[in-house]
Amino acid sequence: MSNGDPMQIDNTAALLTHLDTSGMTFQWLIPPEAGQSILLSTSQLRLLADDAPVASGPLIDSFKRFICASIGEIKHTLGTTNSASGCLKLSTCIYDRMLDIDYECAESPAVEGSCYSGGGLISVPLTDFLLEHEP
Repeated sequence: MSNGDPMQIDNTAALLTHLDTSGMTFQWLIPPEAGQSILLSTSQLRLLADDAPVASGPLIDSFKRFICASIGEIKHTLGTTNSASGCLKLSTCIYDRMLDIDYECAESPAVEGSCYSGGGLISVPLTDFLLEHEP
């Protein structure tokens, strides 16, 4: 498979394998005309596995919604483009499988006094997501 071909991930076992072995990466791009406080949408989020884009499908579309909901509200300076890149990996907390969402974001052009660049680490349980999607 070339790096330009979309990767098919259509079951939770394959998704968990990617998250556990090499992790997955993601990017977002929020355009300058977006509001000052927005909820990240699936159309702004791009998933990659082994440097290849992940193809859309019911599971991946739902996973992207889960990621967007987990990240939540993003503050944004009008007139700038907010871009981010990050990594998705599995971790364990007691008995729960957790998804670690680690990212760095920046606004361009940089605006003096803006504090909307930086990053974060969010750890969310995958239990409900997996129960909803496992056969």
